Order: sequence, then structure tokens, then C-alpha cells
Amino acid sequence: MSACLCSAPPAPPRQQPSAPPSPAQACTRRTWTCPATATHRRPTTPPPKPYSTPSAHGSTATPTRPSCSPERPTAPISPPGSARQRPDLVRGLLLVCPGVTIAPASRTLPDPHPSTAPTGWLDAAPADLHPHLDTALGHRTPGVVATVLAALNSGGPGDDAFQHDLRTGPGYALPDETADTVFDGPVSVLTGRQDGIVGYADQFHAMRRYPHGTFSVIDEVGHYLPYEQPALLRAHTHHWLRRTRD
Repeated sequence: MSACLCSAPPAPPRQQPSAPPSPAQACTRRTWTCPATATHRRPTTPPPKPYSTPSAHGSTATPTRPSCSPERPTAPISPPGSARQRPDLVRGLLLVCPGVTIAPASRTLPDPHPSTAPTGWLDAAPADLHPHLDTALGHRTPGVVATVLAALNSGGPGDDAFQHDLRTGPGYALPDETADTVFDGPVSVLTGRQDGIVGYADQFHAMRRYPHGTFSVIDEVGHYLPYEQPALLRAHTHHWLRRTRD
């Protein structure tokens, strides 16, 4: 049975915003395609309606329809949630800096680490983003900051009021996010040792759900792993793809 690597459909072009997003928007709007990716099988039975649920952890994947064409936009779904609810559709999971629980207060976060960053590494970032980037980044260089800012800016302006309503609404968290449902396919979980947003310990404890899972915690990496260590991400992704095709 063939598999395809599905990603969120690209957003239409937008004008560059006049200012970077707020810290809240930076924490929830990720512009790198598919931070957590599910490789999906073609469905053998029609999916239930509604087909998808809001992503609870700041990362999305596109469920498989008869094709994975970008011209067929679909609503986001949490990859672990899709594996729990429709395991017949999912061949494997690649989870990059995923959250395990939605409530920040319930997360196990690493202790603040002594900064080894060069002086002025945050100078290019707006002052209101400094606390977020200081918490989120493990690879602390001006180059990484510039890359992250460019990615955040490319997403266009956000809507703080909408995000607040979404986060505080009753349907934000998946109802089964703490369920210990076992997923038997190949799984790779990549985390950052200095990720002050979602941490790495909760993800390790969640590996009991993945009997064929690989877990990696990478030093000098925070919550923006695709921009902090792209070569490592590429290597891990190639390894995971080979496993999904075996």
C-alpha cells in the first residue's frame, strides 16, 4: 500500500507585516511546514464527520483524502490525535518538538540554562519578543534569530483575540490527549534539550505509546529545531522515511 508525506497546504501570498508577530503569536503560529508530520495511508472506509479536529499542540498535519494535492485544503489535525482516532489511516509519525498536553502549567520544562550566547544575539529582534526567544531557543546565535524572525514574519499578521478565544474555549484540547492508546507504526520524536516551551521529558514518558518509536533529545536546540539544527532534522527525517517504507 502506497504512502504519501502530507503537509499543510501553503497559505496564499500575503503582504509583509509592518512588525513581527507578538510573543503569543510567535509561540503558536509555526510557518515551517508540518512540524509534526503524519504519513497517511489511503482510507479504506469513509472518515467520520467532522473529519478533523483542531490541533492541540501547535503543530499540524493534513489528513489523507484520495490525494494529497495542495489544491484540496483540509482542516488541521493533531498527528498523535489522528493516530489515536484513525490508526487505519496512519502509517507513521514524525513529531518535532511536539506538546504532549495543551495546558502550559501541566508541562514538565527544563531548568533555565546558563546562557552561552554571544553578546547582542537578540539585538535584531523586537524587544517584546526577547523573553519568548530567550525561552524558546537553544541554539543562540544572531543567525538563528534572523532565520526565526524571517519565518515568523512570512506568516503575516496574526489575530490575538481569535487565538485567545481558541485557547480558552472548551474544544481546544483534544479530549483524548492523555489517553495511552498504542500506535504500532514507526515513530520518530525529536525534542530540544533547551526547549522552554514544551520541554522534552513529557515526550519521553509518552514513548510507552509507541513500541516502534525512536526518541531523540538534541543539545543546543530549543522549540525551533527546524531553524536551529536543520541538518540534524534532515538526517532524522530521511531515517524515519526509510522506516515508513520498509
